[in-house]
Amino acid sequence: MVAIFLVFALAMFITEKLRYDLTALLVLFGLGVTGLVAADELFAGFASPAVITVAALSVISEAFQRSGLVQPLSSWLGRTAKNPLSLAVLAALIVALLSGFMNNIAAMTILLPVVVGLCRTRRWPPSVALIPLAFGAIVGGTTTLIGTPANLLAANMLREWGYEALGFFELTPLGLVLVGVMLAFFALLGVVLLPVRPTGDSLTQEFGVASYLIEAQVPVRAPVAGLTIGASPFRRDFDATILGIIRGDAHLTNPGPQDVIKPGDILLIEVPRRNLVSMTKVTGVESARPGTLERLVPGDAAELTDVAVTAVSPLIGQTLKQADFRNRYNLQVLAVGHRGQNVTERFADLPIGGGDALLACLAVVPRLWPL
Repeated sequence: MVAIFLVFALAMFITEKLRYDLTALLVLFGLGVTGLVAADELFAGFASPAVITVAALSVISEAFQRSGLVQPLSSWLGRTAKNPLSLAVLAALIVALLSGFMNNIAAMTILLPVVVGLCRTRRWPPSVALIPLAFGAIVGGTTTLIGTPANLLAANMLREWGYEALGFFELTPLGLVLVGVMLAFFALLGVVLLPVRPTGDSLTQEFGVASYLIEAQVPVRAPVAGLTIGASPFRRDFDATILGIIRGDAHLTNPGPQDVIKPGDILLIEVPRRNLVSMTKVTGVESARPGTLERLVPGDAAELTDVAVTAVSPLIGQTLKQADFRNRYNLQVLAVGHRGQNVTERFADLPIGGGDALLACLAVVPRLWPL
């Protein structure tokens, strides 16, 4: 009978037909109903020090994630990592240290976007850094008593059997040796053993907006010449976003509604295909052709970034328009990943949810000429 419950639990965990917590409660209920576990012992596991400690670790992990630790880590890694292998070793070291005091998954959650973001910005293969990152989270759990639930369970069983309990840092010497061996292994053999895979699609392709970008020149007699972006019909009538303006040798990224469109300007516009013909006809812009952000952005003036909305973000429930997102954060949103779908049109009025991803253009140097 116990084997039946075990097979059922494993099948549900593997197939994910039911949520993990619901599966666990069903098995617990079944063990009680069949009498395999006595009623007075049915919930005894919830009083285990190991279970309570794991719950407390979840609180610590959440505090780490809300502490703003990501930004200094990202800055330090960006300054220190000179190549993919050095990024891999440094990231593995950091996540190993974090895993000694928090949940492994939470430690990975903190470092993962930082590492992926650096790889994407520098065009490094993420596969070189992510495998050591995963090993660092696993091995780092061996450095303290609370590093993994297995350590806590072993310590609890020793206590119940009458042996001396393990101290908090009793496992640390051996754990640090394991971490050192892991780092040395990746530093010496990583260049040979770690897979180097292509970086894949660019962010514009990943979010499905690459085909929506065009370049268009403003003729002298175009109806929009001399208008501000806010007064022009681009956004209002055609759901088009002006991402930048090229004026001679000067560039303007993330122009605002107060910026003026002048004759001769080249505009980088994100526009739905169905509106392209009518937009060019009404606004008078011409020579529309496929555009790229690289054409707009000289050097380090701006960059694309994907922004993850956390479960505790104040943006949740608000639209980008309500949050005044562009002016508050100096980010021009190009697309929204919402509930597994890429939304490339009319997302300004879409309520943001936890787990959403925003593709945005960040102006590192917002203005390169006086207007």
